This record gives sequence, structure tokens and C-alpha cells, in this order.
Amino acid sequence: MNIESLFKEVLTITLEPITPTHVWGGRDAIVGIDALVHGNELILIDMENTLKRVPENLLNKFSNSLKYAEPKKAIVSLLEELNARGLIEGLRIPIKTRSRIELNTRIRVQHENIIPGSELKGYIRTGIIKGLLKKTPGDIAEILKRGINLEKEAKDVGIGVEAQLLRTPRLKKQGGFLDALSALSVSDPLTYEHIEITLRELRVIHIPSLDLVVPLLAVTFSGGKLKYRVAIHTFKRQISSSELHKKAPIKDLEKIIERMNNVINVIGSKNWLLNTLREFGCDLINIELEKIRGITELGNYEKLLTDLKRNLCSRDTSCVPARIGFMTGHESKTIIPEIKRYSPKTYEEIKARMQQELGRIWDASTLKLVEVNTDLVGIGWCRICLE
Repeated sequence: MNIESLFKEVLTITLEPITPTHVWGGRDAIVGIDALVHGNELILIDMENTLKRVPENLLNKFSNSLKYAEPKKAIVSLLEELNARGLIEGLRIPIKTRSRIELNTRIRVQHENIIPGSELKGYIRTGIIKGLLKKTPGDIAEILKRGINLEKEAKDVGIGVEAQLLRTPRLKKQGGFLDALSALSVSDPLTYEHIEITLRELRVIHIPSLDLVVPLLAVTFSGGKLKYRVAIHTFKRQISSSELHKKAPIKDLEKIIERMNNVINVIGSKNWLLNTLREFGCDLINIELEKIRGITELGNYEKLLTDLKRNLCSRDTSCVPARIGFMTGHESKTIIPEIKRYSPKTYEEIKARMQQELGRIWDASTLKLVEVNTDLVGIGWCRICLE
């Protein structure tokens, strides 16, 4: 049997960064411990393979130095000598920031897959939820009212909206729910083309004052293309002969499968998915343009977004704008913009709750920027194309 016949839709998605993009891999590198600055490069040291190349006399020298010097200074001295002798093994990354990088500086290291399939699926999931919300019959404000629970943790206040749109209760004996988007699978990147990785400073800026809230050094995906396989399948139920007499449970199960497949028949259309992701990405552009319009220092960033909007939002193409990864804000990861639009009172309640719980400036009051060729532009803007 042809494996493709198992799926309702199989697509290829190509992702290309427009501005530097970062997805954290779960670890930080510390300069002087497992990273080294050499000229205009950051070296992320492969310590295991580096140590295999170290001559015994250098190891003895290092061991003796620990008797008289601080461990950190001894390590830095060893690494510098190894680098001078060409013995360091590791990934060399161009430094694209004018910020001073000192010893003990922490650097966020990106995911080994650059942008893993789980990150892309999370973005697609948010876009689908927004698309289904607008497509669902009835009052959107009422759907939001039923689905938002301010007594939950900040990150889960809107989980009830997802439940209304995507989840179906299992059979009573089983308990729990089935999620329609379990039918959507996104591979990790299948190919990596002309990949450019750079070290840059990511900045959170408060608006309208443009005061710096926090800076962060991170390894970013700055150029190239990633290709993914996206598959959407329908739910099927094989009934054994021993179950044929159980008419009521089978009918209940068939209703569950029918409801799940009704959702999948909507999201499983390439055109619907493309148009939904286009609307999602273009909404993000409009939200960002509203934040930066009239700020002289961000004139080139405004032009970048305006050009992106003209090229990908004003005409029918197989490519759409997206904002993916770390520091891309509530707008690209949640239904906060829809809550603000359709239920302003609830939005203010969530804002107050989350600011108190998270203990920081409200996300929508900040910009997340990175310096590119002396200009400040937003982090994480990408172009994704569906084939």
C-alpha cells in the first residue's frame, strides 16, 4: 500500500528567515568555560573531542596550575593555549554584534535542528485555532467568554477555547479528550540549504520610551532554508467481529470520529491552511506596524514590514509571512489579539493577572529587536512556503 494514501494531505513547507530567528536548544554556553571568543568568531567548544587532542604535557601543566590559580582562570588559560595551537574542536560562529563579550557571559545556544518541527507545528496550531475561531458559527465573544478561565495559570487561561474548537470527549469509560490536531504531524527539517548561523544581541525594548528592558546574546538562524514534511491524516476505526454486538459504544465512537474528521476536513485543505496562515502572519505584521509607526529610529524596520506586507499579503502567493521562535511575543503564540479585539474587558483582566503573576512589563508594551547592519529590526520574521 502506498504510504501517501494513508493521509488526507501531505505538504512540503519551506522556511526561510527574513530577520534573525532563535529557537533555544535548552542550554547556555559560558564564555571561558565551554565557549571562546577568537577575533570575530565565537567558538562553541566540543569539549569531548578537544580533550582527545590535548597533549599530556599540557594536561599536566593545567593540573599544576590549579594549585595556584582560580579554576576559572586556569581553564581560560588552557583554552587560549589550545586555541593558539589549533587544537580546539567546535562550531565557529560569526559574531554580528558590537556588544562587548566578556568572560562568564552567558550565550543562548540554538536548537540542534535550528527550528525543530515541534516549533513550526506550534505556530501552525496557533494559526489554525485563530482560523477556526473566525469560522465557527456564533458569537466569537461568547466563545471566548466560555473558554477563558482566569483562575488557571497565566499560560493556560485560554485552554478552554482550544477545547471548544479542537477537542472531543473520549468514550465515558476511557475519559479524557481527543485533540483533532493530533492528526497533524510536522517533521524535523529534512534538508538544510545554505545555512547561516550568527551570534547576535537580542533586545527587549519598552515602548514608547525605547528604554532597554533586557539584552541577551544568542546564536541565531540568519540565512538559508529549511524543508519540512507536513502530513494530515483522517481518523479511521476498524471494528472487530467481537465488537459488532456492542452497538451503543460503536455508535458513540463513530460520532467522535465523525466530529474529529469534520475539523480535519477543514484544516486538511492546502488552500484553507495557506490562507489561514497568510491571515495570521499578516495580522502579526499589522500589529507590529501599529507599535512602531512614527518611531524615527525604526524607519527601516517599518519599511521592511511594509514591503513584506505588500509582497506576501496583497497578492495570492504560495508563500506567507510568519513570526517564529523565541521572543516573538504573545501575538504569535496565543489568541491574546483576538481576546483584545472581541472582549476588551477580559483582555484587561488577563493583562493585570499575567503582569502580576509573571512580574514583568506587559508583553504588548515591548518590542523584541535585533541589530542587522546597524538597523534594529524585529526578531523571528520568516517566510514559509507551502508546496
